[in-house]
Amino acid sequence: MKDPQSELLKNGVPCRWLITGIEKRGQSPKQLFTALELELDPLDDTDVILPVEDYLQLLNYAAKILEDDQLGVHLAQGSQPEQFGLLGYLSQNAKTIENFTEIFEYYYRIFSPEFGIHFESDNNYCTCYYYHLDSERVDSKQDIDFTLALMIESIRRYYDISWEPEQCTFSYPEPKNVNDHKLYFGPNLRFSHSKNSFKFRREILDIEISNADAGLLSILQAHANQLLRNVKEKECVIDRIKVLIASNAGHQAVNTESIARHLNTSIRNLHRILQEKGTSYQSIRDETLLEIGKDALLETNTSVTDIALRLGYSESSAFVRMFKRKTGITPLQYRKQIN
Repeated sequence: MKDPQSELLKNGVPCRWLITGIEKRGQSPKQLFTALELELDPLDDTDVILPVEDYLQLLNYAAKILEDDQLGVHLAQGSQPEQFGLLGYLSQNAKTIENFTEIFEYYYRIFSPEFGIHFESDNNYCTCYYYHLDSERVDSKQDIDFTLALMIESIRRYYDISWEPEQCTFSYPEPKNVNDHKLYFGPNLRFSHSKNSFKFRREILDIEISNADAGLLSILQAHANQLLRNVKEKECVIDRIKVLIASNAGHQAVNTESIARHLNTSIRNLHRILQEKGTSYQSIRDETLLEIGKDALLETNTSVTDIALRLGYSESSAFVRMFKRKTGITPLQYRKQIN
């Protein structure tokens, strides 16, 4: 098996999810950063990117201060997909657990280029491998626990809350109290192993986790994929907003309040950021929904009314007005022109 670790880039780890988890447990992230002599950008920024060793230090120190040796597992249990930015938004669109694993493997490096997820299947089992950059200075146990638990928690959410992997392996030595590990990872554990992994039965991959409109969902995913390809070393706020709109348009309406909440900032600060970039939320929304609407008109037989409702418009006339304002023609005229 080719080791993805050799191909990884070194850009840093997005840590907004970790800072949110620390805050929820009553600790001040600023105090932890100060104690570790780490630099913390203003917390009203949309994300915090830390070098790998700084991220591991913060995670380990938080576990120590909170007196929680299972902090990695507990953070995974309390996490939500949207906390992980582009990766989370796209994985929410998965239709089966197999599709979910494909998305996670391909896009995990966008979330954190220093790490990698890889799945291998045979006729009976599928194994999830987690690759991380070893540090001689900082222990990786909490990060390993978090990542494996995050994947396991996702499968439980989609499949069965009481489900346990067939086997888990960890590259670190066996902890003093292995019973805590068994409660979450199951009874079949191996430590000081060459790989960090968990194994589960192959048929679980076939479990469906979405009942969205297949045609429109594929269009939403295609737009999210294109946005992901455009993201470079650090995610752009505008790209994030486009992904939020694209990946939620088929399910619910989004607005500045929900966008600001997802980005862990205030509505006022969101408007300020976009104004500095010479745009607005409304412009980004119209541009994103226009492109999705065009594809839906071209590639499906879905009615204009249904497309408008699925894109979050309360009535089709609002979608028609936006479409005509941007293109000079109505959605039906566009469909007839193209076809």
